[in-house]
Amino acid sequence: MANNKKRISDFELEELMDKAENEGLSDKDADLLLEAYIETFGSIRYGVCLDPHLILRKRKEDKCRDDDAVNKWYSLDDLKVEDKEINIDFMCKKPKQCVSHQMYGDACDCIRSNFTSPAQYKLWREKTILELGNKLRGINPKEK
Repeated sequence: MANNKKRISDFELEELMDKAENEGLSDKDADLLLEAYIETFGSIRYGVCLDPHLILRKRKEDKCRDDDAVNKWYSLDDLKVEDKEINIDFMCKKPKQCVSHQMYGDACDCIRSNFTSPAQYKLWREKTILELGNKLRGINPKEK
């Protein structure tokens, strides 16, 4: 089941940094920072500094690594394409909440991890759209 919590943005993290330096953080702000830290690093260790700079730096590193992976994936577009039988369940359930989909669209993590190239994904997408269209035609009894 997907987590419906909204990810704290980089802008909000920068605001928290300013607030921490000038006014101090409220309990709610500290909880937001803790959630962002756990989301970014996966866990929290005793005595760790919850510095928003660490979170922003890690996100920047992850984005650069993702940019490289996306560029590499797009460079594989010239390869011979084989049709791939795969269920649509691998796709994001809520793309508007998926950070990877927002940043990379058709080159998001779930697509890149299931298809070897953009051409293979496009072939699968066209085939799946046709199959779903044919299924929908069979649902309406007035349409033959």
